[in-house]
Amino acid sequence: MDIVLAKIRGGGRPASICARLASVWLAIMLVAACNQGSGLDYRVDGSSIEAFQNSLNELEQQLTAADYRQFKTAVNYLQINAFDYNTIEEFYQSLDGMTVTRIILRADQLRQEKSAGQ
Repeated sequence: MDIVLAKIRGGGRPASICARLASVWLAIMLVAACNQGSGLDYRVDGSSIEAFQNSLNELEQQLTAADYRQFKTAVNYLQINAFDYNTIEEFYQSLDGMTVTRIILRADQLRQEKSAGQ
């Protein structure tokens, strides 16, 4: 009976606990972003390399230093781990219209998928 209950509860495996904690953390981040009224809801213009650079410049002014570092880290992670794009312009176009929060969440999701696959 204890084995059945353990399986129903998620087995108590560290991976399932980590996934739950990550989900809670992401939810907190989203709520915090909505409450702050910061530049986290800024939509990135990835229509061209120049437009993306302009977005970066504007975001550097709008975001806190910590948020900007988190955003840049997310963009860099996606760029390094995204093999679906032949050029940097195609990569930037894939981010076009996405909010800063969505880009950060996308990078976090990819990190989780990669760590689960190992």
